[in-house]
Order: sequence, then C-alpha cells, then structure tokens
Amino acid sequence: MPTKSTTLFSLAAVRTYLSIKGVANTDDDALLVQVADGVSEQVEQMTSRRFVNREVVEVLNARGRDSVLLRYMPAADVTAVRTRVHVSEAWAAEDVDDFELDGFTGRLYAKNGDFPSGPLTTEVTYTAGYDDQDGANLPAALVQAALAWVEFVYKRKKVGVIVTSTGINGNNITMVPKPPKDIEDAIMSFKKYRGVHLG
Repeated sequence: MPTKSTTLFSLAAVRTYLSIKGVANTDDDALLVQVADGVSEQVEQMTSRRFVNREVVEVLNARGRDSVLLRYMPAADVTAVRTRVHVSEAWAAEDVDDFELDGFTGRLYAKNGDFPSGPLTTEVTYTAGYDDQDGANLPAALVQAALAWVEFVYKRKKVGVIVTSTGINGNNITMVPKPPKDIEDAIMSFKKYRGVHLG
C-alpha cells in the first residue's frame, strides 16, 4: 500500500530509513503508511507550507493592488488566473502571460494594471511545493526530521505506547504524538513567516 502522493516519502523510503529489509510485513507496512501520512500532514500544518508538489486553487482578496501573495511558497507553474469585479459576477479567464510569478516569495504580479479591488475577486491555480515525493529538491533537513518523527511514533506504537483507535467509517487511526523537541525545532525552522505589508 503506497503512502499518499502528498506525503514526503514513499513506503520504500521509510523502510530504508528504518533499516527494514526483506519481505514486506502487511501489518507493519500499513502502520508505517498511516504514520508517514500523518507526520507529513502535521509537518505541513506546523510550517504552513506545502513541500510535495500539488495543484492549489486559491481565491484571494487582491485589494486593487498590482500584486498578490499566494498562500503557499515556493510556488510555480501558474496555469490559470480568473477575476471578477464582484462576488456576484461570473469569473472571467485571464491570460496567464499577463502575470509574473516570484515563486520564492509566492508573489504574483499583474503586468498590465491592478487586480480587482473587491473581496474574493481573484482565483489563481498554481503548483505549490519543492519537488515530487522522495524528490532530491525536497529540503533534506526537513525530510530527515520528518523521518525521525516517523521512527519515534513507529517504535512507540510497536511497544504498545500508542493506541490505535477506530475512527470514521471503521478506519483505524494512529494518533501522531508531538515529536521530541529537537525534531520539532528542526521542523519549525521551516515555518513560513512573512512581514506585514501595509498600504
């Protein structure tokens, strides 16, 4: 069973990190997938970032300025921009060539004027993330810290410290405990911070 496409690492990568060799153990692999998926989700919540590439559709309050800040960075491949004057209006497709993206900061610039001034009047479709799952461009320190967190949870579960409960639709849920401080500090060093922009 594979990990989610948005999880930082594949099951094979987790097994390699934990030095698990030989024939796959179905129960252990299922647990590793649950923990890896859960850790990746927690990492993204903690840092307010997206690390593994995925498409994002974001509706923004552009406030009549010549640029907007996308929620997730790094950003790349803006594939669609739609605008409307008011929320009651229909969306109008814009030419993506009329916009310039600073992917590192996540700022999208309008080349030929300003974005609409009303709330929820700009929709941007783009790719957020550093690389695909297991990709070489994922931040190595972040991946290492996340793998260490997976190992921490997995070992606690194996000795019965963590209880797996039955959740929605009868699915088993493994609670992901808070990581040790050194792992948490390494992850939090990737937290997204932006200065307040006035005017």
